[in-house]
Amino acid sequence: MRSALHRRDFCKTCTLAGGLSLVPVMMNQCAHPSRVSSSTPRKYDIFAEIREPKHLVRFDVSDIQKCFPDADGRTIWIYRSILTIFQGLVNRREPQLFLEYERRHVDWLSIYQEQGYSFTSEFLDDYEQILRMFASEVDGYIIMDPEWIHTINVAQTWGSLENWIVITPDLEPLVQKAGLSKRQDLRGRWKDHVQAYEWAFENLFDRCSKHIVGNVSLNYPFHPSQDTTIRDFLVHNKAFTVDLSAALRQRREYRLLDRIYERLEFPSGIWGWHNTRDHEHYAVARAATHGAYVICALGCPNFSVHGGFRLKSPEPMKQKCSLRTNHKAEKNKIYIAFMMSDGDALWPMHSRQLGYWGADKNRDFPLSWGFLPLLIDIGPAMYRHFIEDMGSNDYMVAGPSGAGYTYPHIHPNPRKFLRYTKHYMQRCGLEMVHITNWNEYTNWQEVDLPEFNPMLFKELDNCIGYMRGMGESAFEPHYNVGDRPYIFCGEGLHVPDKDDVATVRNFIEANPNRPLFVYCLSNISVGPERIKAVIDGLKEYDINYVRLDDFVYLLKDAYRQGLITEDLYPNRKGNEQILVQEAPTNWAATKEVFDRLAPIVNADTMDAALDAINDKKARLALGQPIPREEMADVLTFALCESMFALVRDVLNCNGIHVNSKGESIL
Repeated sequence: MRSALHRRDFCKTCTLAGGLSLVPVMMNQCAHPSRVSSSTPRKYDIFAEIREPKHLVRFDVSDIQKCFPDADGRTIWIYRSILTIFQGLVNRREPQLFLEYERRHVDWLSIYQEQGYSFTSEFLDDYEQILRMFASEVDGYIIMDPEWIHTINVAQTWGSLENWIVITPDLEPLVQKAGLSKRQDLRGRWKDHVQAYEWAFENLFDRCSKHIVGNVSLNYPFHPSQDTTIRDFLVHNKAFTVDLSAALRQRREYRLLDRIYERLEFPSGIWGWHNTRDHEHYAVARAATHGAYVICALGCPNFSVHGGFRLKSPEPMKQKCSLRTNHKAEKNKIYIAFMMSDGDALWPMHSRQLGYWGADKNRDFPLSWGFLPLLIDIGPAMYRHFIEDMGSNDYMVAGPSGAGYTYPHIHPNPRKFLRYTKHYMQRCGLEMVHITNWNEYTNWQEVDLPEFNPMLFKELDNCIGYMRGMGESAFEPHYNVGDRPYIFCGEGLHVPDKDDVATVRNFIEANPNRPLFVYCLSNISVGPERIKAVIDGLKEYDINYVRLDDFVYLLKDAYRQGLITEDLYPNRKGNEQILVQEAPTNWAATKEVFDRLAPIVNADTMDAALDAINDKKARLALGQPIPREEMADVLTFALCESMFALVRDVLNCNGIHVNSKGESIL
């Protein structure tokens, strides 16, 4: 490690972070589908009905800039949001408005027509004409405050209940000309965003859906705030919509989130994505503690339309079988199954797996894909397309951790969620599930919970096996209970990786036992081309690349033959050496964080510290300034996270794997 913190700065930083230990931790056997109805039972019927479209007006969202050539990027972003909210209202009676987006564009309407759905469509290119054309579908307008952007979420929620279009003040003459009257004006109502959402919770939530909540980030231009596309779906379902952090660093925000989540009814989901003030694992964990799943729905337009293309057949879906017939494991073989990540999200479904699905019909290696089972309800014909279009080298797995993205082990009633998952898996023809169980407050990586597995095996008895791990590790245990393997991800491919071939080769060399079984999770952005490059680069090994169902059958046979035990990677020395090799890169990232925090810690006055914490170089206030009253929480939280990262780096530099954060500081 060539770079290091100055000793005095390090001591000063760690002294302030020392309270970390006092911060409370929180949290082929191609089977026929079982007899199950393809319809949604009443207890799971949570989505607003969408009729089948007859005629759609199509508008290219990029035309908004042409309609308002002098508008800046932020204003165009607001106009896009307004139009998408309007779309949700317009499509309530029946789908009439379809918005075209270039990003990850898939011509779903053509696909639906090929499936036999009959409807007509026409293109319009005038934003104002769209507003005038459908003005009769709404009962007035509510004005948001362009200077106080959180009012757009409050206005959306209120407007969805009263059938009001949301507008900015400059659009008022246009909608008045269309015959609409002002119902509410939100300018100057609240002093901050939390107060605005508290008012909305007290006054609007009772009339909203108790199954669907929107968490839509508003810190433009920072990711994920640029995306506005799921708003039509939220409006159509009368979803209470906020932009609140789930992290401990914003106690006012997460406490309000808890109050909202406590009022939800099972099954329930949080649609949108986390914001710039927290991150994925905190957002998913907080929802899970209240029994709710999370759906990453960025880049997911027109779901107030997609749901109208219902399935014609009552029969459950069925995947195409693998062409492999030999499932006898061989002593000297290496078996690798690659699976694409992000099957828990809606956007890979809408983008046809980021455009990779079906892009190469001649792909000669097997690839498994994560899929969102709820798609069978919110985009049934979309899911049907994947089933009909899949090849024999494709295999579909329920994304983590089942019906929606969640950590089921911290649910208040995990059996409920597992039964909910089983219903959707059977309807979708899915026979494997990808389980993930993070709790970043207590562990570095996912938590092994052997006491949870018997419940999993009992409730999801439709599965031939279970895959676990969004983060890979050779040190986590595997199980074979009732001849149904439960396998942790051994290795993974990530976008920043500089040498994919070396990554997999190092893992193979570190684990010389044969047969060797490697479940390798590939980030969806890595893509099949990089996976093919790995396959081409490892020809010196005797490797069988297989679908995940074949992987499980081969694994079961290896167990039966006594060729392997549940400890798939017994060579600890080799895997510890991989930790040592990777530690310098992790250390460099940790030091960078300390360097960003040092000016705040070393500030001479509170005012100087506040300026430093809001400096963009600190990367703590992305799009939303941190007020003085929250400064201590934000800084303490950042220091705690950094100190734990430092502990992990020190352990890894010495080849020590410890997953429990508590054990790591003993």
